[in-house]
Amino acid sequence: MKKKTKHIIAVGFFVVVILSIFADLIFRPNPKVIMPEGSELFSIFIPFRTFAAAQISKGIFPLWSPYVFCGMPFFSSIETAVLYPFNFIFSVMPVPLAVNWTIVLHLLMGGIFMYLWAASRRFSPSGAMLSAFIFILGAPVFMFVYTSSLSNLCTVMWAPLVFLVIDKLFDDFDPWWVILGMAAVAMQAFAGHAQYLFYTGVTSVIYFLLSIVLRRPPLGRCMKTAGGYICVYLGAVLLAAVQLTPALLYVTENVRSQSVTYEFASLFSFPPENFLTMLAPGVFGDTLNFPYWGRWFVWEVTLFTGVSALLLAASGALWSEKSKRRLLLTMVIICAVFAMGSHTMLFKFLYNFVPGFNLFRGNCKFIFLMAMFLAMLGGAGFDWVIGAKEPAWTDRMKKTSVSALVAAFVVLGAALLVRNPFTDHNTSLWQSFMSGHFSRSSPSSFGLYRSQLSFVKDAGIYAWKTLLMASVVLFVTGGVFFLASRRRRLRFLIGILTFAELVIFSMAYRVPRDVPEKWLPSEVTLFLEENLGDSRLFWPGTELENFGMITKFRFLWGHTVPLLRYSRFMFFTQGHPPERSGGFLTFDRYDRLYEMLRCKYLVLKAGFEVKDFPLVLDTGGLKIYETKDPLPVILLVDKFKVIKERDDIFTEMADPGFDPRKEVILEEPPDPAPEPGGSVGEIEVTTSSANYMIIRASLTKAAVLVVTDSYSSGWRAIDIAGMQKKQYHIMPANYVVRAIPLAAGEHLIRIEYLPPGFIVGLAISSASGLFLLLTCVYLLFLKKVKKK
Repeated sequence: MKKKTKHIIAVGFFVVVILSIFADLIFRPNPKVIMPEGSELFSIFIPFRTFAAAQISKGIFPLWSPYVFCGMPFFSSIETAVLYPFNFIFSVMPVPLAVNWTIVLHLLMGGIFMYLWAASRRFSPSGAMLSAFIFILGAPVFMFVYTSSLSNLCTVMWAPLVFLVIDKLFDDFDPWWVILGMAAVAMQAFAGHAQYLFYTGVTSVIYFLLSIVLRRPPLGRCMKTAGGYICVYLGAVLLAAVQLTPALLYVTENVRSQSVTYEFASLFSFPPENFLTMLAPGVFGDTLNFPYWGRWFVWEVTLFTGVSALLLAASGALWSEKSKRRLLLTMVIICAVFAMGSHTMLFKFLYNFVPGFNLFRGNCKFIFLMAMFLAMLGGAGFDWVIGAKEPAWTDRMKKTSVSALVAAFVVLGAALLVRNPFTDHNTSLWQSFMSGHFSRSSPSSFGLYRSQLSFVKDAGIYAWKTLLMASVVLFVTGGVFFLASRRRRLRFLIGILTFAELVIFSMAYRVPRDVPEKWLPSEVTLFLEENLGDSRLFWPGTELENFGMITKFRFLWGHTVPLLRYSRFMFFTQGHPPERSGGFLTFDRYDRLYEMLRCKYLVLKAGFEVKDFPLVLDTGGLKIYETKDPLPVILLVDKFKVIKERDDIFTEMADPGFDPRKEVILEEPPDPAPEPGGSVGEIEVTTSSANYMIIRASLTKAAVLVVTDSYSSGWRAIDIAGMQKKQYHIMPANYVVRAIPLAAGEHLIRIEYLPPGFIVGLAISSASGLFLLLTCVYLLFLKKVKKK
């Protein structure tokens, strides 16, 4: 059989397996979706994707969302992934099908990219296919499926293609590989997860430099390859400028513009004890059968890629071709060190001196890259098992078998250190370990259980069972290696065992749930549809704020990255220092200033009561109260104060005498200055959408137009009545909303959100895309000429 045919069969088998695993979720009209309790699929991804699809279907590019945080930039937030091509699925499919097909398509793409990368390094079809399965079905990647973390999954699936391109630049430099690399990195930028884009880029730099050291290409080839690599990332940045430029400018005015402390950046570093999850993924709980009580989140710190796959990776690291193993093993170690973050001495250096490492928390995310290189080693190890012909093969297979059996006894010993099966009691060592763990554990641990001895006991039982299972799998794997060493025709059993382990693990975490037919209770929805209008909701303690993008109800808060001004204001109203503002805020009070933000209703869970406001709806589970006098969308004010310092503004606004209906606080003198006293005039909104509104104003004297939506520097106002298209000055009002000084007379004003970064980025991306298209045409022309 020709090698090409073998590759086609292997890829076909991979596709059939993945489609079979998800058949009930992609071939039914009303399927369930995979997600755990509290998944960000509902709180972030479905609202984002649905809102973007709905706006685009109306012919509106979704630059701004008016439904959360009193309004916020939408497209500029990179996680909305508006321009990611595969999100078109949400425009043509129901939400559950769109979610499931997004997952399946990206698993297929990631697996095929992984296969092609392995095949480019001269892996056999079987070894390349096994590498793809280890990468896709192992915990570091498949946990994205379990949580339905769409932007995470969509971003990481392009990583194998990036490293394939780097290898090809060394093997056979061709401009088409540079173009493919540009596309892969650009897709990562559009996919919506900046941190995985950054970590892939950091790892690719190290991989490229190590490739130079280990391959030792001639100086000319080295310079040519380096130029190609630089062009890959430079070209990707230019192609994705339409997304990256507004995103970078948005960072300067959202909560992420604040400096990240070392302590914050250290959060979510991979815990050293979680290396045990490479053998026993549920040792600290798995969320499926027992609550996860380890540090951080189980889906970010589980390293399991299969016990037999780990032995194959070890075999690949020791005995496969030197060209395959040296670079891959080095990258596994480097990614593991990076993932451990603050648990190593290196992280403080990276935080202080390497740009980017001081912007994020969650170094544990490097484990997906570690798993990718482990998968490659696993494929290399399997190729050695099925194809090696050296005399020492049998002896080495037996050594691997003995190593597996020794590891099995060690894991069995660890199980006995947790629980004594003869007395049916946890050991004192386990009790001490649990006590020490809870004393240093993260907020994500189940605090409710920390003081319960029964939980400690049950956790010991579950850890004991998990370790016993890992020991059994090691015994079985060691036995299979031993049998294969005696009879070479049994060596394919090792691949079958690896495949079976991965399928069993992934199927366990494929937990479908029904998608609610209605996002909010029917009574609440009906009431708000009839009464809310353009006003807003204060709904503390809910994670449904982002569903305003679907229901068209406006919320005071949201579940993503807010503008810094708005976050500081809300933290102030809740009695917290504005300097500590961020995207997470626990509300325990209602502030009268919320009426300045058009807050009309308070939605509270049963058990909470508000005496100051009338109860207008009681559903049994929720109570809705109506506020006294929320401001309208726009109003004219003829009194103002100029206060430049934020804290002074907050102090003035906290004064019971401050009335935003009559007075506005500005940070610079308005031009023209309002004339106090007497009638001001009339004003109305004639047209509005998510990105703009048109206001007609007739003023008898100069005044300040106040718009009760969040201020952002991307807003501009133009007089569309006159021939000269006069530009108005939009400034912050009352620190958090917008103000436009107006002169006496008639005005027809278009207020629109059009950040300069979007315009500049669109121009750069358009020019770059056109240049790339012309380059492709030129390369095709050269190819045609050479054939002649």
